Amino acid sequence: MKIQGWHKEKSQELSGKSYKNIYTTVIDFEVTLDLSGYILPTAEVLVSPSFDEYLEAYIVDGNKCKEIILKKTVVWEYDLLYKLILDLARRRGFHYNLSVTYPQSNFIVKVMTDHSFGKNVRTYGFIAAPISWLYKRNSINYKASLR
Repeated sequence: MKIQGWHKEKSQELSGKSYKNIYTTVIDFEVTLDLSGYILPTAEVLVSPSFDEYLEAYIVDGNKCKEIILKKTVVWEYDLLYKLILDLARRRGFHYNLSVTYPQSNFIVKVMTDHSFGKNVRTYGFIAAPISWLYKRNSINYKASLR
């Protein structure tokens, strides 16, 4: 969690014959907290049909480049947490702006096929993508010229 207290300061700058207002953001404080120890490792899988059926379909699938991507999401009462932090800041005498954000890392898990073709496509994808694009483009042009 990143908590940041800030305010804007106004200054004026001479622009030609008139003054122009300039607003600058001033960071009063910044606190970063690691809340990963407060995340319960319970899981609710949101997949239709069931997760077991989803995995079974993955196992049976003959695609040599198949993969499953799981995104972990933390569900908290974010509004309530913000109000509690804001209340604490106000009681401590801070009456400016407050922002609370929840940066995430390591929230995506990928399961990829162990097939050598799939590994090569992932490894050399930066080469294969343009070749694939050219092949598809030429293939479409060729089909269009047959008509």
